[in-house]
Amino acid sequence: MSEPVVDTISSHPMRARFQTAATVLVCVLILGVPLVSGNVVSGIDVVTLLTPLALLGGLLLIRSGGLSSLLCRKYAVAAALFLVWALISIAVIGTNRGSELMTWIRYLSYFLLIPAVGLVASSSKDRTALLWALAIAGVGASLYGLYQFVNPSIMSDTFAASAAIPVRVYSTFTNPNFFSEFLLISLCGSGALFVTYVKKRRTACGAVVVMILIQLAAFFLTYTRGSWLALAAGIVVAALVLRPRLAGICAVLIILVGLIPPVLTRILGIFSGDGSTKFRLGLWKAALTAIKEKPLFGGGLGDFYTIYQHVVETHPALYQGYSQFGSHNSYLQLTAETGILGGLLFICAVVGLVWAGVWLARRARRAESKRVTLQAALLLAGLTAFILNALTSDSFQHPHAAVYFFVLAGTLMGLGSGQWHTPKALSSSAFYQKVFGAKPTPSDQD
Repeated sequence: MSEPVVDTISSHPMRARFQTAATVLVCVLILGVPLVSGNVVSGIDVVTLLTPLALLGGLLLIRSGGLSSLLCRKYAVAAALFLVWALISIAVIGTNRGSELMTWIRYLSYFLLIPAVGLVASSSKDRTALLWALAIAGVGASLYGLYQFVNPSIMSDTFAASAAIPVRVYSTFTNPNFFSEFLLISLCGSGALFVTYVKKRRTACGAVVVMILIQLAAFFLTYTRGSWLALAAGIVVAALVLRPRLAGICAVLIILVGLIPPVLTRILGIFSGDGSTKFRLGLWKAALTAIKEKPLFGGGLGDFYTIYQHVVETHPALYQGYSQFGSHNSYLQLTAETGILGGLLFICAVVGLVWAGVWLARRARRAESKRVTLQAALLLAGLTAFILNALTSDSFQHPHAAVYFFVLAGTLMGLGSGQWHTPKALSSSAFYQKVFGAKPTPSDQD
């Protein structure tokens, strides 16, 4: 059985320096993205600028070993096939190949982030550092969002949902939907950070609880009902993985939260067919029309605005006042861009990550490692919530939010480092030592 990556790295000074450098580079990505809302320079946003640095960090660690132990085949094969098919689509029908190739490179970098971050997160100490960076980024963005709420005059658009909801905060993410997508990830990452310190350091636990509450306040003030429902579903999935009977308790608590007047008003708006709901349905019809017209290779990766414009021009009944718009469904949009096979492959890739989270949490539970089980379940909740949120938003097309999904996925891969290809379940102490690089204390098994 292979040695854990953390032990391999720490045994050599140069590798330890590489590990530290890689951790810093990934933390720069996590902390830097919320600092800049637009382009850093002409045509280059902060995600495009900082992601290569994080990938460089992963490259530093590849020669330290352990890369194969991070690859969960359930997502890796589907991701590779999606990228191949998207490239074929560009070659066959591409009308703007330069832009389409840049979009393809962005998706490539997203999927490469998973092993890059996983190599860092395979070390317990550095995984904790990444979770701290994620929590700090979430709190920083949330504090600015709360400042917007009390000073709406600084906002370029208040995104008022109704007379009762005159302000929806968006922090530095330019849109409440983008901000709430980011918070789905940062909240669940903060929850995993809290588990790290349970029964170990009360001060750290208290600090993380405060950070979670600040993020929850900002999350509420986005008034993004799709994200609210997605987080609720993610929590239920995590509860089912932990203990099925917990799902019922979670469902009751979620219903009680849903009865809060502003929340209830927003949720009921879905079923009353308010303007936002009708508009989304119109966008989905346009995307489905595009898929029907070009089911094999789609209309070009990253070219949905052009695809949408063509659809509404040739089908005037689908026009809703805009010649160009996103689909408000990541999967329909990718399918319209790359064809039915491309859309299905992408779905398989991200669902494969959910499967990995379920598998790891269950394996940890069998090994009676409650800390790992809880962390895996919380990371799973974040991934599940983001994937479900993408059903009503262009989540994977929003770089400022999407990049965090792949960072969280990499953190999950790092947490399960060495487990993905181990044929038999380990004993409790062996499992814990494999994940954390140290023998468990009594509190770790509680």
